[in-house]
Order: sequence, then structure tokens, then C-alpha cells
Amino acid sequence: MHPKYRPDIDGLRAIAVFAVIGFHAFPQKVAGGFVGVDVFFVISGFLISTIIFSDLERETFSIAEFYNRRIRRIFPALILVMAASLAFGWFVLVPDEYLHLGKHLISSALFIQNFILWKESGYFDTGAQEKPLLHLWSLAIEEQFYIFWPLLLVWGWKRRLSILTITVTVAVLSFSANILATYIDSSADYYLPVTRFWELMIGGILAYISLHRPDLLRHYKNLQGLVGITLIGLSIFLINDKQSFPGWWALLPVLGTAIIISAGPAAYTNKKLLSNKLLVWAGLISYPLYLWHWPLLSFGYIINPSLSRFDKILLIVSAIIAAILTYRFIELPLRTKRRSPRVPLYLAGGLSLLPVCGFLLLLGAWGPRLDIGCMPLRNEWDFLKSQPVEYDANSDGIYPVHPERAQTTIFIGDSQIAQYAERISFAQTDQKMNGAVFALGGGCIPINDVYSDDLKRRNCKKILADGFQRAMDPRVSTVVIGGNWNWYLLSDGFYYKNGKERLSLNSEAGRDKALADLGKLLARFNKQHKKVFLLLGNPSNDRFDPHAHIPRLEKFQPLQTDPYVTLDDTQERLRRSLLQLAATAGADVIDPFSALCDAQKCRWVSDDGMPIFKDSSHFNPDWAVTHAWFIDRTIVSVR
Repeated sequence: MHPKYRPDIDGLRAIAVFAVIGFHAFPQKVAGGFVGVDVFFVISGFLISTIIFSDLERETFSIAEFYNRRIRRIFPALILVMAASLAFGWFVLVPDEYLHLGKHLISSALFIQNFILWKESGYFDTGAQEKPLLHLWSLAIEEQFYIFWPLLLVWGWKRRLSILTITVTVAVLSFSANILATYIDSSADYYLPVTRFWELMIGGILAYISLHRPDLLRHYKNLQGLVGITLIGLSIFLINDKQSFPGWWALLPVLGTAIIISAGPAAYTNKKLLSNKLLVWAGLISYPLYLWHWPLLSFGYIINPSLSRFDKILLIVSAIIAAILTYRFIELPLRTKRRSPRVPLYLAGGLSLLPVCGFLLLLGAWGPRLDIGCMPLRNEWDFLKSQPVEYDANSDGIYPVHPERAQTTIFIGDSQIAQYAERISFAQTDQKMNGAVFALGGGCIPINDVYSDDLKRRNCKKILADGFQRAMDPRVSTVVIGGNWNWYLLSDGFYYKNGKERLSLNSEAGRDKALADLGKLLARFNKQHKKVFLLLGNPSNDRFDPHAHIPRLEKFQPLQTDPYVTLDDTQERLRRSLLQLAATAGADVIDPFSALCDAQKCRWVSDDGMPIFKDSSHFNPDWAVTHAWFIDRTIVSVR
């Protein structure tokens, strides 16, 4: 049994999808538009649970029929959008980007995109704009719900368990996991189904009440509708990506959606606003519109990182047109073509071809049109991962390289030290050179009492403590401490915390505290008669990324582009502060700036056309191993 059609729910879908589109196109204006996904979750939970509860009670529920309907509803538009993304990606992407698209094609087709994005999130994550299939994480959660929920309900029904009790229990457990995860791993909280299912369960609880105790609803339907739409509106404009989400904040859009649905189609807001023909029409195409809008915007950003407002509006209009055509000529016919029971099998077969294409792409069966040989296809951790490691998690660990040597240099820091590991190994061919130990963690700033909320699942504290302790070993003659100081000290997200004091490093007070502690650390090793180096971070700028110089519709010729990028004054001021700090602490300095830059101009490409960087701040490993000679003196024996 299907719930009676409610045009106001389609109107609510329209608000949800346009909120998400607004956030993706104009994040500064619609800062909380991503809560549209939470609105979709509640709607899905309500509609799907209504169907399952009703059919179970009528003894007519069929798992096969349930999945038949889900496949007809979801697969047609999804297959089209993913295939189109793969084809267009071949035309405009370069090899590393196309390989990443292949990885996401596989995870999206297998409905595990949310897990992949969770693993990718954090310090090493590429920009969201560079992931055309990023938005399919929410569809993955819904599909995981469609697998988990009917099976659990059938199991409970056969054992005569209370459906309401099951629904409430799942909601409570999931919401508790959501709150707990805000303190442990904010990325897991955002992407994992266990921390999101409570939103669908709120819809499920509402479905049960609507079927069994409708008298509890709609006593104040006009007030309910007004309160619900107000809560959603507030969530769109009050919530932003700086807050821990979902967490407690998600209650705003989730409860707002549930209250609106509970008000019923006769409530004033639902009847006059949400049932408006234009909104209802937009709600009918909301699913293909959601699928199309982000690949179009993402590819638009990739082709032209400086998209104008007009460009974005044009892409949104294109998404609407594509959604209308998809709904009219693909989705609707396949959903309603009941005389052909084989349609779901054909659709499932069609979707299964996409991960096969993705695997073949990753195996090198074909590459993109822009096959640019000089582009970096590996990262700074690849060499270290080929070496023995004492312990490892998310690339973090203790990596010895030639530890048998009489003297050892220990390198303590993050990826901007990891980028030199292969060069160090290359320079160690002389037996007189020190052995090396790398104590490294991505995004791990080597200063005590400094942390980041986004790196809670990394082992920074353990690795740095281990590195500092090993540095005291008599065999360690040289200590090198370094990191991406521009990232830590010139942007939001990292904090100095000592006791109850919490100061942003992107403030004079927080920066001064952190630098003072760094100075004490350098001086401490200097007093132990170690040779101490402070490794300054690479200069950073979005224009260092070789991808920023590629004319996506033409041939890439790096030697015919301006080889220099101009830096802003803030990096130079921080550099001078670090130089002064090192001098005061008695530490020597390794400064990549002096090898790459003249005044405030730095090269992004070498004389032979090789990109020096692989992104906005990390060296191309191929360039580093052959050109980063300035790091070699850290392994020269000092005894």
C-alpha cells in the first residue's frame, strides 16, 4: 500500500533540492543549504516506512517487490548521470583526476561513496569542487537504509516485536552515536549511516503515528506548518560548515521537516506554499535535478575555477533542463512500465557495468584525452609506504630509512617532511651519511598543545610524542622539525590549548603561544647537543597547483605559461618570524623559499617543464627526488 499522494511533500522536496543547489553554487549566501539532504532523509524515512508498515500489517509486503520499485525509482537517472560524468571526465580531466573519478565511480555504483569520502576527508582531501560524484554520498546512505530497514522490520514482525519500539530504538541509538561522534570524529559523524539513520527514523516514527494514532497530529496544523518551515529556514541560514554537523544542529531541519509533514496537506503553509504548482513540479524532478546539478557545477569549476555568478546560474539552468528531460523520457517511462518485469534486471545489469568500467580505468585500460605525461601521478607518501614501518594508520607512522647507520637524523612533522623522504634515501648512497627515522602524521603540527578538530582520528599526539622521545637517543645526532606552517598558522582550524585556554592559531595570541612553544622545543634539543634544523614549509598558493594552468579544452604547454606565481605578504611575515625564532633557539634553517623564490615570486614549473608542485603546497615527488638538494645537509654526519 502506498501513502496517499501529497503534493506538499513534493513542494518540500523542491525546497530541499534548491537549498542544496544554493549551497553548492553560492556557499557564502546559502551557508546551511546542505541541510536539504537532511530534509530528504526525513521524507524518505516517512514514505518508505509508511509503505513497509502498511504492507506488513496487511501481510502483503514483499522484499522482491520493494527492491523492484527502488531499482525502478533510483537506477535509471543514476546510470545516466554517472555514465555522462565518466564520458565528460574523459574529455576534460587529466590522468590523476580521471583515476580519482574512476575510484568514485566504483564506490558510487556500489553505494559506498559515503565510506570512501569519510576515508578521504581531512588534511589530504582534495577540494570538493574537484569531485563530480561527491554528492552521491547521501544516495549511498539512503540505499544502505533500504537494505537495512526492511530486513530488520521483517525480522521483527515475524517475532511479533513492536514496530514502534524497533523504530524508536534505532532512532535513539543512532542519535546517540551521532552526538558521540561529534567529539570523536566529525567526518565519521557526517558520512556514516549509523550516525545518520536517526534522521530517517524520525520519518519512520511519524509514519507509525500517522497510521495508528493520527489523532495525535494536526491539532494545530497551521501553527505546525509555520513552525516547521521556520525551523528549516533558520537551519539554512544559521548553520554553516564550521559547526559540528549533524550533531545537535541537525535537529533544526529534521524536526522542522517532521513537523511540516505532520501538519498535513490542509495546513495553510502546506496548501498555499508547498502545494504551489511550480514547487510541486520542481519536487517531481528533484531526484534527477539533485543528480545532475553537482557534476555540472563540479566540471564547471574544474574547467574554470573562477566561475562567475552568471556561469553558475547557466549551469543550474542546464541542470534543470537535464532533469526535466531525464524525468520525462527516462525515469518516468521505466518507473511505470510494469508489463516488463525484466526492467529491474536490465537496470541492475546496467549499473553493474559502471564499477567494471571504473576498475578497468584504474587498471590503465584507457586514459583521458588530456594524457599529460609531466603531471605528477603519485604523492609524497608513496615512497614511505614501500619502506618498513613500525606502526601505521592513515599513512601516519614511524618510518626508518637506513637505521643501521652509526648516526641518525630524526625528522618529525607532517607531509611537508614526508615529501623529502625519497630524496633523503637517494642522498644516503654515501655510507658516511646519517641514517634516518621519519616520525610523521598528515596534518600533524609538531608543537605540543596544538590540535585540530578535523584530525581527531589521526595518531598525531602519539606519533609526535614518540618522535620527541626518540630524538633524545644518543645515536640521534640531528633533529629536523618541520611542517606546513602556512596551513597551521595562517588559516582557521588549528588551535592552541593549554588547560582551559583555547586560541585559534589564526590569531596573534594563538600564533604567539604556538611559536613560543616551538621555540622551546628547538632550544630543548639544542641543549642536548643535537644539531637542530627548523624546516620551513613550502610557499603555498592555488596557482602552484599544475591543474590550475591546464586549458581544459586545449593542449597543455607548460613552457609557454608564466613560470612564476606572486605570493601575498602574510607568508613572508610568517617566514621572517620563523627565521627569528630559529635564530633565538640556536637552530639552523632549511628554507625551500630560497631555492624557489625571488622576492615574492616563486616558480611553479622548472626550466624543463616539470611541475614543481603537485597541488597548492606540496612538491611533485618526481621533482623533489631530483631537485630538492637543499635537504641533503640534514643527514651530513656532525661527529
